[in-house]
Amino acid sequence: METLNKTQKRSENKLHGDLRLLAYLIILFFPNSTQATTLNLYYQHSLTRVDTPIAESLKNQLRNHKGDLYYPNSVARCYQQNGYKLLWVAPDSVRTPATEAMLMLDCALQYGLSFDDYHPEDLLIDKLHYLSVHFGQTGNDQKSRFDILLTDAVLYMINNMHYGKLNPDFPDHYLDSAVVNGFNAPQLLLNAIHGRDFKKMLETAQPVSIAYLDLKRQLQLLTGPYQNSCYQKPKDDILKIAINMERLRWITPEKGDYIQVNIPSYTLKFYHAGNLDEFKVITGKPSTPTPTLQSEINYFITCPEWKVPSKMFVEELLPQAIKDKQYLENNQYVIYDQQGNYVEPTTARLLEIQQRPGAFYARQSVGCGNALGLLVFRFPNTYGIYLHDTPFLELFQRADRDLGDQCIRVEHPEQLAALILENDQSSEQVSNLHQAISFYRKKQFNLRHPIPLKITYLTCEVKGGRLISYKDIYAMDQSLGMALYHFNQIFSSKK
Repeated sequence: METLNKTQKRSENKLHGDLRLLAYLIILFFPNSTQATTLNLYYQHSLTRVDTPIAESLKNQLRNHKGDLYYPNSVARCYQQNGYKLLWVAPDSVRTPATEAMLMLDCALQYGLSFDDYHPEDLLIDKLHYLSVHFGQTGNDQKSRFDILLTDAVLYMINNMHYGKLNPDFPDHYLDSAVVNGFNAPQLLLNAIHGRDFKKMLETAQPVSIAYLDLKRQLQLLTGPYQNSCYQKPKDDILKIAINMERLRWITPEKGDYIQVNIPSYTLKFYHAGNLDEFKVITGKPSTPTPTLQSEINYFITCPEWKVPSKMFVEELLPQAIKDKQYLENNQYVIYDQQGNYVEPTTARLLEIQQRPGAFYARQSVGCGNALGLLVFRFPNTYGIYLHDTPFLELFQRADRDLGDQCIRVEHPEQLAALILENDQSSEQVSNLHQAISFYRKKQFNLRHPIPLKITYLTCEVKGGRLISYKDIYAMDQSLGMALYHFNQIFSSKK
């Protein structure tokens, strides 16, 4: 029975999509010959001669139906700037981009978005056509409501294309209250309505990163432009691409140089002066996942000391030190109390520390076995993580490198540090870097121009024109796909 219901649902979706697209084609190619009797009967109840003026009707609808809108404040600003005139609905002799806007909404999947998010039950193409053909006889409240819902839907799509639908940093109520990072969705919409190429102008809301544009091209190859697949729930590669296009929208765009660490591909990419250098990395285990974030690398330190995390101090270091008297010395560990006083690591003292470990901590001094290796790259973040070297170089030969804690270990960090200095117009410091590492000297290198850092979680990308998928090591794709497309569970045709 469950299989039958799913089959019936897919058939209904296909029929629904066929009818919507047929309606678009009829209106686009035969705009003056579709005054069907069925439409007249369907909208007979809306005809009226005595009516509220459009401006007053728009204000009433905006005031009384705020709860139906994603962006009530932004929608109101659009009509205020437009002198409280209709933006979309007009007599059929007047051309507006309404049909083009609704076609974009219907084919939202072309942008990795969901058709279901844009008032599909209210924004029907036959309703728009009827309002246009019978503009003078249709009630202003009905015209105003349709117009407002279409404005809200397009604004929502614009912000979804720019920020993403589920951006953790920019929820809808925040985007509705302010212009964020110089991006003004209401102004872009008004410019598009009054401009020459409505669709092209709206599409400028999208990210311009190569990674995003490559995925978008792949998505269009898989779905085809304006096909009935727009109305179907995506799956397999189409869904994976859409999920990662959403993640790319969460990233603040960079015009200059930047570093991107992508967790699922275990790579660090340094984009600088038109060049790209790539490094292998080791990321956190699923139990201690590396977080996604955006920050700036301000400085790096050669031969750093390392403060042992408290959990490791209690669960690993103290038991080993009690078991093996040479363990601390052999691994360059020193124990201190919270006032910074050195603690003699006798067996009796270690047993005492084990009873109240919160009053003590350990540091690992400079050396080949230091857990941070010979370099650590620092950047502000709430997680206390960093990029660093490691003495365990054999780990970089593994295919799956989700092996550590939240911090990120980088292969060939000295090469990365030298590139950063050269890119920072500090080439004269490169020899000092190599010398400090060769002689195990602790030295801090401050950058003149901090480098933007993006730590991302992208489970696919395009390389050489082919879609490359990565293991979803933290199992994050399913929950995001469900939220984007209103799934109860993710379905796949692959077996």
